[in-house]
Amino acid sequence: MNKLIYGLIRFGLLGMMIGALVYFVMAILNNRLVITKSFAIQYLAICMFIGLISKIFTIERLKIWQRLLIHSILTFLTFFIFNVVVFSFPANNFKLDLIFLVNFIAIYFMIGIWIYFIDLNNMKRINKQIAKRKKIKEEKNK
Repeated sequence: MNKLIYGLIRFGLLGMMIGALVYFVMAILNNRLVITKSFAIQYLAICMFIGLISKIFTIERLKIWQRLLIHSILTFLTFFIFNVVVFSFPANNFKLDLIFLVNFIAIYFMIGIWIYFIDLNNMKRINKQIAKRKKIKEEKNK
């Protein structure tokens, strides 16, 4: 279970970037206002910013649930401030953006789970390498 949560945190940035790209492509295909396209670009930048902040908080001394909590709070607050406050209230477009927020959260977690299962073998290999290094260090210390 802890590895599943770690996978969600680790690949959250990729999930947010894919979600932003999907939104950007849909804005171009629907040929909506230029504001929507610029919002998609700003959303992608916001997601990258959140990803960088969450990388800072993935410190080894933090427990996995603490990392997930910090990452989720930062993601939600940044999205809420930039999307709902800056873009929705002036345009009276709150319901549409609330639906997009739910889709964003779903994409974020689904891609995190999907990549976790792909990356599971890689994580097992890394854990074996770490165990080998610890054994070598213990043998040298003896």
